[in-house]
Amino acid sequence: MSTKRKIQVPKLPIDEIVVDSMALSDYAKEAYKESLKAKTDNDTFHYYQGILMRHHILNRDIHTLMGSPKHFSLNTIEIILRAMLDDFLHLSYLKMYSSKTDEAIIKLNAKEYAESFKSIKEAADINEQVFEGKDKNLPTQGYYDHVLAKFKSVDQNAKYFKTDEKTDFKGFLQMKQVVAKLCAQKNYANNAVRAYYLWKSYSGIVHYSSVSFDREKHWHDGYYKMIQESLLYSFNTIGLAIDFFDSNGHFSFFCDDKFLERGYVFFSFDE
Repeated sequence: MSTKRKIQVPKLPIDEIVVDSMALSDYAKEAYKESLKAKTDNDTFHYYQGILMRHHILNRDIHTLMGSPKHFSLNTIEIILRAMLDDFLHLSYLKMYSSKTDEAIIKLNAKEYAESFKSIKEAADINEQVFEGKDKNLPTQGYYDHVLAKFKSVDQNAKYFKTDEKTDFKGFLQMKQVVAKLCAQKNYANNAVRAYYLWKSYSGIVHYSSVSFDREKHWHDGYYKMIQESLLYSFNTIGLAIDFFDSNGHFSFFCDDKFLERGYVFFSFDE
């Protein structure tokens, strides 16, 4: 599932982007359905399974939005694409360092659990400092202590903490660090840097500013090309998830030749 060819962005008009996004959605959905037949239950398996469902849904959303060109927002599309690129970079890292995949996914999940509890704690602190803990729409310190203790009491959650004392969650690399690791393999650096560039570009759209407003007003063909390239990364993300299932003996699944005919290529990890 690899090739020596460089990045090739399909040169397609908007109606073909609509068609391709739906095709990618179906591609991910069919692979997800195959994964349901496997009798496996662990963090790594469910992580890759979730990636397939996520790209089924996100590509379908792009298809739906861009299928109504008079009504869709460029910013909305870009925010969706940012999520896709996030997955591509993470799965590329997991593929390159496959001997550490299980622990890396545990750390990825731990980081998100930590962020979730941090949000609850910050809201509880605000409730205490501003409203003396009486705002019913905000969590309290007592609630925070309760949900954290409940989480820690589950034996399966011990793996998300650094020590048996369960005082600190494990952490994962920042995205810039992930990209630096990927660039260590020169053959893959171009893919990683391009994806990171798009990821950074779209990250600035999450928070509204005059920049994001100007992008909407001054639409040009360059944005179409960025969308097309981002779909190429989604295609590879789906491929990386399928590669995990294939290499672990769960199932083999091949993409439709129509993707390759339109210029979609699988990126190579070979030196």
